Amino acid sequence: MATLAVNDPENIQFVNLVDGQTKDAPTLVVQAGDWENGKSIEVGVVFDVFGARAPILTPNDARKLAKWLTRAADALEGAKGADKKRKHKTHYETDDDEFEQYS
Repeated sequence: MATLAVNDPENIQFVNLVDGQTKDAPTLVVQAGDWENGKSIEVGVVFDVFGARAPILTPNDARKLAKWLTRAADALEGAKGADKKRKHKTHYETDDDEFEQYS
């Protein structure tokens, strides 16, 4: 199963450690930002997968990735953060890990 290795606003990375080895380990790297594309700039998200096999994300890791993608999309569009006065969490926000914990 994958281990969350990096989680910041521009990058998230999951690595499947194989016998504790990180070299050639299955890795998923997702980056948000803007890239030069000839004469224009493309804004979006890039997914890179490395290793002999694809990394396996646990359901909890998949939720973390979904939260990260939502935050990245909001940041790329310049959207405001969620209302801080909201008193309940949705079922997508019920896991115990907070984004800032991995920054």
